[in-house]
This record gives sequence, C-alpha cells and structure tokens, in this order.
Amino acid sequence: MEKTFEEEWAVLDNIYNEYEEKYFEMSSSLKIEKEIWSSSLHYNLYPLQIELSGYKPGKLYKSEPKTKKNVVVYGFDSNDLKYAGIYDGLSFMSLEYFSALKKNKVIFLGYYKKCLDRVHIIYSDINKIPQYSLLLFIDNNIKRYVKEIYEINDEKIARITAYGVRRKNEQVISIIDVIYDVTYLEDEVKEIVATQNNHKTGKRNILQIYSCK
Repeated sequence: MEKTFEEEWAVLDNIYNEYEEKYFEMSSSLKIEKEIWSSSLHYNLYPLQIELSGYKPGKLYKSEPKTKKNVVVYGFDSNDLKYAGIYDGLSFMSLEYFSALKKNKVIFLGYYKKCLDRVHIIYSDINKIPQYSLLLFIDNNIKRYVKEIYEINDEKIARITAYGVRRKNEQVISIIDVIYDVTYLEDEVKEIVATQNNHKTGKRNILQIYSCK
C-alpha cells in the first residue's frame, strides 16, 4: 500500500532524529578507497540534483588541488559514493555528506558545519534505476519536505513530479508542486523546463531552469 505524504515526511523525520547527533560517529567510521576532487559539485547525490539547481557539473581535477576554495572532494568505496565534502569561499569545509545504505534505498546525510540540516533518501528498483526520492532541508527552523517521482524513458529520467510542503512550527506555510520535463543531447542533460503550480494564486508558471548552452 502506497504511503501518504504525511507518512513519507515521517520517514524523513525518523531518519533525521536517528542521525542528528551522529556526525562524529559517521566521520570516524568513514572508510574510502579513493578520493576525487572537482571544481564544484560534479556527482549528483540524488537524481539531477545539480541540474535542478540550475548548474552544470563541475570539472574534475587530476589530483588534490592546492587551493580548496569552493572545491568538492568525493570519497568512494569501490564504485559506491560514500562521502562528499564541500569547501566554502574561505577554503573551510562547510558541508559534508555521508551515505548510509538501507535495503532498497540510499541515504545521504548532509551536515552543515557538523549539524545535520538535510536528508536525501533515494529509492531504486532491483536494477538500480531510481524510482523516487524523499528530501528534507532545514533552514532557520523552516523544514522543506519534498517527494520527487521519476518517469523513466530509455533508461533516463524524462520527467520529475515533485510535491512537498514548507513548514514552520509544524504549520504548513507553502506548498511545493512542480513538474520538471527533461530533454537530452545524447547522454547529457540538454534542458530542464519546470511547470510550477501556485496554490495561492491558482496560476501556472513555466520556466527553463537548466540549459547546457
């Protein structure tokens, strides 16, 4: 039986509560075989994370850069992404992601300055094709819950249906209702167009949020 949105949000809250105080445990138990450095985010932690933010993947470095300003380091165990560390403009580590595997899902826990403020859960089928993600972001006591459902065509994500809420003190202050249509140029994302449904005005806004040009 499919879960309600409230039940999905509860899953995110439970994961958050489980790992909120576990930064040092996650950090000390981290085991990686290799590091890869990039000029900005290069690997998506959840499907099309970078492109949905309007950015292009960063360039990979051949080795660890001497200057850490705004760079990202990824840690892999075999071929599995286990860690991502993001440096700020002053070359300090500001945001760290750790992965946790649970059955049919991958969980990324994001600690900003060692405080957990985001949880990403990616559910995939037996062929490791993503089916949907649950996302939680916390900023200034506002919690943003989102469920992204993926429509697959030719083994690529062709459409993302995103629904969610923003809450403050457990009160809903806004609704998230967006459809993202994704087109490709060979294997690279060419364009993402978002159709936003505004529940306050009843209007629909269409805008391009990513282009490879």
